[in-house]
Amino acid sequence: MKRMEIEAATEARRLEAEVEKRRLEAEERNEARRLDLEVRKLEVEKHRDFEWERSRLGANSTHKGGEGEENTVERQMVRSLQLIPDFDEQKVAEWFRRFEKKAAEFGWQGERWVGLVANKLKGRALKAYDNMSAEDLESYEDFKADIVRAYELRPEAYRQKFRGGKKRPGDSYLECARHLEQVFKRWIRSEEVDSQRALEELMVMEQFINAADKELVPLLREKRFKTLKEAAT
Repeated sequence: MKRMEIEAATEARRLEAEVEKRRLEAEERNEARRLDLEVRKLEVEKHRDFEWERSRLGANSTHKGGEGEENTVERQMVRSLQLIPDFDEQKVAEWFRRFEKKAAEFGWQGERWVGLVANKLKGRALKAYDNMSAEDLESYEDFKADIVRAYELRPEAYRQKFRGGKKRPGDSYLECARHLEQVFKRWIRSEEVDSQRALEELMVMEQFINAADKELVPLLREKRFKTLKEAAT
């Protein structure tokens, strides 16, 4: 009995030390991330101001060179922001399709798409934009992918959404089944499951974590082990 108490106390101290270590590491990461974000934000704001000024100067130059032209770049740029629909955080991919359709319709130059979209962003998208570096803004497709990715849930969020899934009011049982199937597919896709073996590993891993002592569960989920062997050792 004495030996068991000593072992339990030793294990408790080990877990306490592990928790404290994780806390300190998290603080260091957060501080480093905060400083990095400050630098990136300054770079992004500088690039954003530069793009807008370049667009304005380009519009003025074209206007002076042909004031009699009906469709000047200046008038187009003034109208552009008014024509772009308000950013919809609930339908991000659809919003980008609408923007691109309108951009093609009015012949907006591709190098200005990032600047035009940036002026319409809000919420999580605006936060993602503020975290981008100047290099991230050089390609519209990469920029769009980063914005869309900001609205994708992490694997753990998809897992919880699937495991906690219930029949929603007004849904038929068929609609409930389809919803659960969609969430499950998003979960395994976010986990990069690409084979039957990988799916088996994921399912057994989840049950292994659920079977572990409660105080170890947060640590096991945070570590995101790729194999059962890694988690068990």
